[in-house]
Amino acid sequence: MKIISQVISLFNWPFWVNVIALICVQVWNVLKQRSLAKQDAKLTEMTNELQEKLNEKQHVSQQRFDLELKIYISLSEKLNNAVDDCVALMPVVDVVYKDKNTEIKRRATNFVSSNNIFVKEKRAYAPFYDKEVSEKLQDILALMSEQYRYFGYLHFDSNMKSWIEKRLGTVYENNGRLSDLQTEVTNLISKRLDNFSK
Repeated sequence: MKIISQVISLFNWPFWVNVIALICVQVWNVLKQRSLAKQDAKLTEMTNELQEKLNEKQHVSQQRFDLELKIYISLSEKLNNAVDDCVALMPVVDVVYKDKNTEIKRRATNFVSSNNIFVKEKRAYAPFYDKEVSEKLQDILALMSEQYRYFGYLHFDSNMKSWIEKRLGTVYENNGRLSDLQTEVTNLISKRLDNFSK
């Protein structure tokens, strides 16, 4: 109050002008405090809304991650089985079996079964796959189909047996390519899942 009286004494105004000025300053202070309180309430509300949206987005992202993790785990298992059974059709080093025909049929049956399971899995979740993963899976399917055709030529088609025997180097290279593509898919899946944590 002492400061106010000193300020008023600086101006040689009549007393009533000073009182009105003091009232105006007090009214202005009250209005300013109300305005600041409204702004503070509005900022708090906006902060809460943003926090809710962030929490919602994190929840959706976590759900998406959980879904893709489940899908990719299942896909990887079926891909690995199909590739392993495909490579086992015509391995680089083969063991001599007592009953070669039974072994050949067993390999064919194993591959057809695991390949069918893999194809069904791939189709079931196709919308969820990353574009690069999807393209690599198509490459793998095409190569496995080629390998199975060569396997059929070698063991079931006597007309094509000599043709495929001359191309066994290609067959063995395809086995290596399958393993490389399988590794690429695994790396792409890891990269995709790592992106969720960023």
